[in-house]
Amino acid sequence: MAACSTCSPLLTGEREGPIVAKVVSAKYAASIAREYFVHKRIIPLLSPAARSFIPQFHGLYCTGSPDEYAYVFIFENAGAAIREEVWDADEELRDQAKAAFRLIEGEGLAHGDSRSPNVVRRADGQIFLIDWGCTSRRNGNSNPEITFATVILCGITP
Repeated sequence: MAACSTCSPLLTGEREGPIVAKVVSAKYAASIAREYFVHKRIIPLLSPAARSFIPQFHGLYCTGSPDEYAYVFIFENAGAAIREEVWDADEELRDQAKAAFRLIEGEGLAHGDSRSPNVVRRADGQIFLIDWGCTSRRNGNSNPEITFATVILCGITP
């Protein structure tokens, strides 16, 4: 199996520990590009409080054959998916997730898919928001760097 070149080097971050791979078919190239851009250029501009809800990004790699490529995102392992029945029964958990989405959106980054499958939880109870492929800039955001970067570099229109 032939592999294409590495798209980015492994990055080090504040949190270290187990990692997880997210494999995405190359047919979702627009979503892959957007999520990569968000992790490399937008999330670093967020406040430490907002970044604490986003798993550490370690890199993006391309793999596969000439007939079928896939991209592999490498992230900090931020926990497990929350079962739907747990989500439905736990109002405090839902409120915590809503507050995290609002905090990040208030800084100019709208997730675009703020449903329970995009919230994971570590054993210690810390939640993380995942899957930033539907992200857009939030109108009226308070961070002009995010507005500029999103509109000019990613092509997402206001």
